[in-house]
Formats: sequence, C-alpha cells, structure tokens
Amino acid sequence: MNFRQPNFSVTTTLFLVQLAVAAAVSATIVLFDRAERRQQALATAREMLDLTVTNLQLQVAALVDPVDSVVKSSRYWPRISDQPTASGHPARRFMIEFLGDHPQIASAFLGYDDGDYFQIAELVDVAPPLRHGAPPETVFSEDVVLRDAAGEVRSLTRFLDRHGGTLATRTDIHDGFDPRERPWYVAADATPGVARTEVYRFEGTDEPGISVSRRFDGGVMGADVAIAHLCQFLDATPQAKEGLVAIVHADGRLLARSTGTLAANAVLTAADQARLRELVARGLAEGTLPSSVVEIAGAPWVLRVAPVALGAGVDENLLVAMPVRTIMAPIDQVARRTGLVSVLIVAASIPLIWLLARLMTGPLLRLAAATERIQRFDLEEPPVRMSRIEEIRRLQEAVRAMRENLRTFALYVPKALVQQLIESGVTPRPGGERRDVTLLFMDLENFTPMSSRLSPEEVMTRMTSYFEGATRTLLDHEATVDKYIGDAVMAFWNAPNPSVDHVARACRAALAVIATVGPETDRWAETGGPPLRTRIGLHCGEAIVGNVGSSDRMNYTALGATVNFAARLEKLNRQLGTTILVSAEVVARAGNGFDFQPAGAHRMEGFDDPIEVFELVGERRPAIPASPTTGLIAGPG
Repeated sequence: MNFRQPNFSVTTTLFLVQLAVAAAVSATIVLFDRAERRQQALATAREMLDLTVTNLQLQVAALVDPVDSVVKSSRYWPRISDQPTASGHPARRFMIEFLGDHPQIASAFLGYDDGDYFQIAELVDVAPPLRHGAPPETVFSEDVVLRDAAGEVRSLTRFLDRHGGTLATRTDIHDGFDPRERPWYVAADATPGVARTEVYRFEGTDEPGISVSRRFDGGVMGADVAIAHLCQFLDATPQAKEGLVAIVHADGRLLARSTGTLAANAVLTAADQARLRELVARGLAEGTLPSSVVEIAGAPWVLRVAPVALGAGVDENLLVAMPVRTIMAPIDQVARRTGLVSVLIVAASIPLIWLLARLMTGPLLRLAAATERIQRFDLEEPPVRMSRIEEIRRLQEAVRAMRENLRTFALYVPKALVQQLIESGVTPRPGGERRDVTLLFMDLENFTPMSSRLSPEEVMTRMTSYFEGATRTLLDHEATVDKYIGDAVMAFWNAPNPSVDHVARACRAALAVIATVGPETDRWAETGGPPLRTRIGLHCGEAIVGNVGSSDRMNYTALGATVNFAARLEKLNRQLGTTILVSAEVVARAGNGFDFQPAGAHRMEGFDDPIEVFELVGERRPAIPASPTTGLIAGPG
C-alpha cells in the first residue's frame, strides 16, 4: 500500500515556522521574566531584610539603652547607699518613675552587701496567679527583704497604685532568698561597669529574662527586662506576621522569638537547629551574615543574621527570616520600583531627618523635664535657652508662666496640699474625710490695744514680720498652716500628709514658735504700750478634714469639736496666765519627751463638765520623774 506524505504549501510552512518561533520566543520571555522576577523579588527581600535589621538594631538600642543609662547613673542617686527599712527606701520615687517611663522594664531593685533587698516591680502585665493576691488597682509592688542580727529574714510586700500610694501590705518570712546569690548581683560584682546576665528565671514570677546591673557603694542596683516583653517587641515587626524575628545566642539558643508562622506552624528539626547554629557562628566570625536562602523546617527561607547590643554592651545575634513562598507572591513591577525609590529617598534623607529631629527634640525634651519638675512641685527655674522655633518658644513661655502662676498660688495655700492636688490629677471638690489630727491655735494677746496706738502701715509691718517667723517655724515642723484670722493662726498636723508622731511634732512646734516670736514681741513692748504675749492651744483627736466652700472657692481646713476645743484652750490662757495650754489627750499621746504642768479643771464654752488642762512647759532634758516638789509631770513613756 502506498501512503502519500502530506504536502504543505509555502504559506502554511512559513506560518507554522513563524508560529513556532513566536511560541518559542514567547515561552522564553515568559520563563526569563519569571526567573528575573524571582531574582528581583529575592533581591528586594534581601534589601528589605537588611533595612529591617538596621531598624531593629536601632529599636533594640532605643529599648535597652535607657535601661543601661539609668542603671549606670543610679550610683549617683541621692541616698542610694541607705539601707532599706520596713517603710521602704529613699530611692523609691526614682524607681517608680523609672518603671513608669520605661514599660519594657519588669522591675528595678537594690541588693545590699549585708543581704538586704529592695525592689519595685510593675504588675500591670503580670498574670493573675503571679500577682500574689494584689488588689485590682495595683500597678507596682514594693518588696523589702531585711535581715536582722540573728540572721532571720523578713519580707514585706506593698501593693501600690500608679502614684505610689499603698493599696495593701503583706508580710512573709523568707527562708531562702539572698540577693547576693542572684545572677545580677554576681555579674555586677565581677564587672567594673554595667553588667548583664544570661537569661535566667526571675525571683517571684519565675519568668525568664535578663538583668542589667551595676555596683554602687554598699550594694548593687539592677533592672529586669522580661523575655516576654522582647517577644512582644519582636512581634510588632512586620516580618513577624509571616516570618521569624528572633534574638539568638552564640550557641544557637533562641533568647526571644516572634510568635508568627514559624513559631506556630513549623517544627525545627535537629538539622535545622544545627543550621541555625552554623549561621550564627558565621555571623559572629564575619561580624554580619549577608542575606541568604536556606532550608528551614523543610521550606526555603531568606535569612539575615546581624549582631545586636542587648544591654551592658553585650552583643547577641539578631535573626530575621521570611519564607520564599511569601516573597514570591504576585508583586507589581511599578510597586516594586516605587518601593525601592521610596527606600532610597528615606535613606538619602536620614542625615537631614536626624538633624531636624535633634533640633526639634532637644527643646521638647527639656520642656518635658520642666513639666515633670512642675508636676513634682519643684518650682525653681533652671537656666533655659529659648528656642528659635516660634511654636516651641511659645510653649517655653507658657511653661514659664505656669511656673510663676503656681509660685503665686503656693503663697496662698499649703505647699504640701498643692503638691498633693497636682500629683493626684483629681479636680478638688467640696467634701472631707475623718482624720486623726493635732490642732494648734495661736493668738497675740493685747494686739488690739497695740494696733490702736500705731499707724496701719506700722501694724502691717509688725504683723508681717511676726507671721513670717511663726509660719516658717510651723512649716519647719511639717505643719499645715490653715489660715490667718486677724492676729491669730490656725494650723494642724497629719493632713494632708500623714505623720505618725504628729502630736509630738505639734508640741515641739508650739515651743519653737514661742522661742521665735517671743523676743520680737518683747522688743515691741519695750517701745511702750501694753505687754504682748503669744498664747497657744493644742488638742488632738478626730476632725473632718477637707475642702470647705463652694465650687467657685474652697478652703482646705479642719472642722469639728476637736477644732473648737483647741480654740477654747488658746483663749483659756488669758484667764490662767499661761502660754501653751494642752488637753489631756495631748499629754497622753505626746510621748515622754515633754514636761507638762497641771493647770486644773475648768469649764469651757460648749462643754458641760469641767475639763482637765495642762501647760506645756518644755522638752525634758534629761527626763524628770513626777514629784510633789517640782509639780511637773512627764508624758507617758
């Protein structure tokens, strides 16, 4: 059988050849474009990882450098070498501000060479089982560990609100905790400057983390950075969503890692972990490891390793990895070029941005420090160089005006009260609370006859000098000066600031006031006119203390029978010829450091029965027991 071969016309043949060539060219272009796009995508990914590493290095420095700086400068804190007591430590306010300004810090602490320990820890992000029964409003915990001469260890924990106010207190017996055995203490002892520990578990929370510490005269100050916070920080990196961002030790251990795709879905085999250790070792040897494609958990990843300082100048390794499948998702060519141009523009603008940031942030940081001082009611004005930027200059002038206004305001109300109101952030409203207080009333006897002989200007001059001495003496004894009533003064203790020994303070203040103003009134009497004498009444007990008045104008004062009785005692001095009359309650609570003279029982306005009163004679030096000869009695021992 003869088969006829197909015959093609020239037209058909050329068509088929051209079609084949076109198809081949098209296929080649498609394959080449795909390969080129892959290379471009990988190159873009490498550049993106390099930029990410640079940004993360800067961000880690911004996270850790403030910790190093504060720990380094802590040795210059006032009274940092003071031993902690059951009531706390003078550095408490600095440590609370330190934690409040740096949320990445889990706790700050002081360990002493004798084994005592003081710590302020932030509890907001601590899990409920590790809060040890802290009230819901707790922001900080204050831990004090003390060792007595017998070696017994006592522990006291206070739960504090965001302003450092005590919410609850717990006392324990510690049988094993010794700060001198903790890694941060050992590291600081072995290092002349700032030291950093390896990852270990914190006391109390059992949470892994690192500590930065430095030795001071008598002990070590340190701060904790929890690994969980570093993990949260790494999670905020865009590459953490689909990839891995980690801080790796030289031996390949993961110190902190993001919780994205790799952590959730991939399992690192022994070979993968060995590969990680190899990459880290190369990074340490070369100083940095360029981006490369590696197999991790059975899939190709683009990986970048670079050193990163993680406290006290100790370098760890920053690892950033992205799966190739994510990188190879469809990418628009224009978007890639736009992104690259944007990166170049940002890179070229870094010097200018840095310079402008320095010019802007310098005055703003100083303004922030000034407002913080004002918040603490520190109204002394340091020298300030005015900014050339109009808006910042206006802000500086506003802060200066605010400081001056507060100075003026402080002349009319107790400074301690103003400071408490500013720190609380609460708008004052009428109302009060029941408080145990000690009241003082003082009056100038024969003021009216004296003032009738003098010009108003001379009276004002004399009383200004008189009140200046009396007020300064009262404030030196931590009194709250309530008001001036003509020639009289009302003051009290234990409000708004608490004072355990407020009765004794009031007694000392009364004696000091007489010693201060007595010589001045004696000089006035020598110029002619009636004799002048300062009379004082003291009484202690419960009173209503708070803001009295209207929403438009208020006065922080004390009200109640205790106040009235103190005023009656002051007036009784005229009848008895005494100088300082006190109640039996004052005698009972003043302690054994004062001498009192019985002044008999007397009826007073507003009280049905005669009431025993006493004259405060002076402080005991030395203690004198009661005797019929002297007629003096001492406060109870």
